[in-house]
Amino acid sequence: MSEHQQGPYGQQPPYEAYGQGQAPGHGAPGYGAPGYGAPGYGAPGQQGYPYGTPQAGGPPTGMLASQGTRLGARALDGVFQVAAVVVILVVVSIVQSLLPRGAGVGIPTALAGIVGVVAVLLYEPFMNWKYGGTFGKRICGLRVARLSDGAALSFGQALGRWAVVFPMGFVPFLGLLNVLWCCWDEPFRQCLHDKVAGTVVVKRV
Repeated sequence: MSEHQQGPYGQQPPYEAYGQGQAPGHGAPGYGAPGYGAPGYGAPGQQGYPYGTPQAGGPPTGMLASQGTRLGARALDGVFQVAAVVVILVVVSIVQSLLPRGAGVGIPTALAGIVGVVAVLLYEPFMNWKYGGTFGKRICGLRVARLSDGAALSFGQALGRWAVVFPMGFVPFLGLLNVLWCCWDEPFRQCLHDKVAGTVVVKRV
């Protein structure tokens, strides 16, 4: 093992994630996976470490999403979700206006409510699992990864991460504190739910 492939105390990094770009047997891209257009971070490329020297137990600092970009992505997702709710309400209003008076009272509203709840509950975990990030994160050039090796989240991991985020929003100030935590967290700029779920948000390279 070369000096570039060793951890800070000479140990091999978890799954060789920063040198090989993936965990053996997992087939999932890591922080330096060729599929993301960047060389591995455990061994320097022709121009050295493109995103800085890997940190022990996680990605290099240069690979981390900036706090402003993370908050911007979260704001975009909020706008998209509000827009989706408005569209659903408009559609419900149109359907109800077309129905005969007194026919199917409340059915369109109930169906719209079910669709809305399912969409809210599954939007973020589905997008993080299938595409590596929500629409907001993708627009901002970010993705959610496992902190241990940089691999993409399984659906179960993405759902578990959301299961931490969602209830925080109902606790006064906790939801806001959770989102803002990345502004001062070191060394991986994690929100509280990232710490619980073992995830990190990095640049989509």
